[in-house]
Amino acid sequence: MTVHRAAIRQFTTNVPRYNTPIPPPSYFSHDSSHHAAQIPSSKLDNRSRSLTDIAMVIAVGTLCFLAIDNYRAHHELQAQVERDRIKLAETQEFLTRQTNAARKKRELQILNERKTTKMREMKLALHVAMLRAQLQDHGIEPRSIDDCIHEYARSVKMDNSISNVSGTALWINDDNSLKGLIPNVREYEDKGR
Repeated sequence: MTVHRAAIRQFTTNVPRYNTPIPPPSYFSHDSSHHAAQIPSSKLDNRSRSLTDIAMVIAVGTLCFLAIDNYRAHHELQAQVERDRIKLAETQEFLTRQTNAARKKRELQILNERKTTKMREMKLALHVAMLRAQLQDHGIEPRSIDDCIHEYARSVKMDNSISNVSGTALWINDDNSLKGLIPNVREYEDKGR
């Protein structure tokens, strides 16, 4: 029992101890020991404040770096877009020139083909006129145009299928006696004259 009383007496007679060396704040007294005890607390505040300041400086520096990098990347992308726009315009202009040149070349080719065809037709008509004149000079009456149209309808065949790119193909039946007398249209081309 004496051990029990000694333990109880220890708790009742001794001043209670706190876990920290700093006593709780006193709101009613202004003793100087309280201010002396606050100094280690202000060192902790200064230390945490300096860490906060360092963190703020790092955060602001990071944000500045990101802003500058974003600004630089924005201007690089704008310059790239401008270069691409200029390149696209040049490509479009080049393709337009090529298309126009190909169209003009094709139109010139068509005009030359028409001119060649018209020249052949006129040479053939002139040849027919000369042959008719020759027949009349010998007292023979040439065949009429109606006879020619009738023979055309009876003997000439035509192919205007899609596979024939150059246009309509005309030919005379193999069994017609006039087939061997028809001149080749190439004979009416200029031969170095």
